[in-house]
Amino acid sequence: MKFHIIMVVWGASYVETMVDVTIPMLLSAGNVPALAQMPASDITFYTRPEEEKWMRATPSVQRLANFIDIRYVHIDPSIETSKYVAMSKAHSAAARRAQAEAAHAIILAPDILVADGSLASVLRLAQAGKRAVMTVGPRLDQESTLPALRACLESGDGETLTLGPRTMVRFALDHLHRETRRAFFDSPEFSLYPTTCLWAVPGNGFLARNFHLHPLMIDFSKTGCLSALQRDTIDGDFIGHAVGRWQDIHVETDSDNILLCSLSPADATYSPVSPNIASADQLRGMAYSAVVNPLHRMFFMQAVRVHAEDIDESWHLLEEETGLWAFEALRWEPPKVEPLPPPPPPVPVPRPRGMAYRLSRKWQKIRRKFQSA
Repeated sequence: MKFHIIMVVWGASYVETMVDVTIPMLLSAGNVPALAQMPASDITFYTRPEEEKWMRATPSVQRLANFIDIRYVHIDPSIETSKYVAMSKAHSAAARRAQAEAAHAIILAPDILVADGSLASVLRLAQAGKRAVMTVGPRLDQESTLPALRACLESGDGETLTLGPRTMVRFALDHLHRETRRAFFDSPEFSLYPTTCLWAVPGNGFLARNFHLHPLMIDFSKTGCLSALQRDTIDGDFIGHAVGRWQDIHVETDSDNILLCSLSPADATYSPVSPNIASADQLRGMAYSAVVNPLHRMFFMQAVRVHAEDIDESWHLLEEETGLWAFEALRWEPPKVEPLPPPPPPVPVPRPRGMAYRLSRKWQKIRRKFQSA
């Protein structure tokens, strides 16, 4: 069993975040070092030539090379219509290589935070036969998160940034991005496009139900056609087309096992910000929109517990309550069609006046003439 770690990265801010924070977190004992036992595994950076030179010179990348082989593949995002197309093409190329080498791919972003032990959990799931591992990725405020993590790194050994899952949950709760806060079900600015719904568990974390989950691991040794990657992102329809046994798709429901967080600028918005209250009708509209497929709806029925303390009865009650609500909210209801108005009354049509009618009128005229004589 071999693993290909895939990271698509370009741009100064993304490279800085990756070498300063993301890679030091990957260097924690339960992440990349846990995969070092797997023969022929490697990490591939899809990047531009100028950034390869920069990355090679950074201490964190040099330390990473002590644990795993590093490859660089050059890309030119400027020739693509958008950054998403550039990422999709890089993921497609990585998928073809992983399929050719019968490898498991671990897909990471340059601005992602990985709790210690997450990749070790992925390894165990792959060894148990799971063909895909899907996980949540709560969005954090980049401006407040990065300085705090850099300070944490400097206060340690300056090389490895180790945050256990529960420590990272506590950290994340202090740095939630505005878009993440809008996903809470009681938010007065609830997202107009709710791909995620969150319910707070005060002092402990939150329960999440998501249509879109991050495909952290895909076993490309068992996938067929890769054509879906030519027209869609890797978290779109691809998993549904590639894996027909849904029981082989693992949705991680406990942050103690796997926890990722993503970073976004504080002013980044992903739907118009306006007063809005969550409703079943709005969620149903999202569930049957063009960007949500049947597999995504199955994901939503999986309650993910992101917690900083032990799980108690309140979590089970919340999962039960939100599960019953989600079932009703996802129930398909045909669009309401107003009844058609009654047809108008028929318009009287004059009867045609044939030869007999005309002869009768002529005879009456003659008779009246003789009568008056």
